Amino acid sequence: MSSLQGGEIYLVDRPNERSRRNDETHIVLKRLIFQILKRACETPTDIQRSNWALPYETTCINQEIFPEELYLNIRTFFLNYLGIEEDALDNNSWCDGFSSLRCLASWESLPMKKKRYKSLSLASAAFMSTRGFHSCLREALKEIKRASYEPPSAGVGFGKWTYRNRNFKRRSQQQLQ
Repeated sequence: MSSLQGGEIYLVDRPNERSRRNDETHIVLKRLIFQILKRACETPTDIQRSNWALPYETTCINQEIFPEELYLNIRTFFLNYLGIEEDALDNNSWCDGFSSLRCLASWESLPMKKKRYKSLSLASAAFMSTRGFHSCLREALKEIKRASYEPPSAGVGFGKWTYRNRNFKRRSQQQLQ
């Protein structure tokens, strides 16, 4: 039985952080996915109780399958958020009809539209690859499993999640030296 609520997910923290550096995009994406997952259950800590297997992965007996509909909805949300939802971006080669794509509307010159199309097409391919969204969702599920939850105080709608401290061991070793 799934511990996910299956209803609308209310986000207090709108995903408004966009990284300018490509090498940090996966970290930002994972953090934004984490924001959605932490609101996905009626009882917030229920998301931690399951050993999730994502759709399209092989599963073990002790794993609960992550709902495919939620998986696809989250993926679609981020495709739209990142502005790479257009099916034409999957083509990876320019066609003259692409100049009217909504994602290219802010550029007037054809050479700029072609350049922007190429970068959006590459971004879409990276997002849809197994090292893109799928991997970030898997990592976010691992991260939330190790996170701590503090219930909300009076008058506050949601509790607070805290990531595990990745540098704790390193700091402890530095203090010993």
